[in-house]
Amino acid sequence: MKNGISDIIKGLSEGEVKGQWGHPEDYYTDFTICSEAFAHFFEAGMSYKPLKMMYVMSVFPNAYNVFEDMLKENLK
Repeated sequence: MKNGISDIIKGLSEGEVKGQWGHPEDYYTDFTICSEAFAHFFEAGMSYKPLKMMYVMSVFPNAYNVFEDMLKENLK
């Protein structure tokens, strides 16, 4: 339920904060962190478990709002 959050935080903290999930530290760049965030937000939104999206929204409320705006803009 929290694998995406763990992965994003590991990338944002440059490996200083490590949960149970994430890529090797040398994987993360500005581009891959953004890509990972988009992928995890999208996956949480498509999950049949609403709790997963609630975790994302509670940890990254501003980033999630930007994600929603991106989707709305591209679905016009």
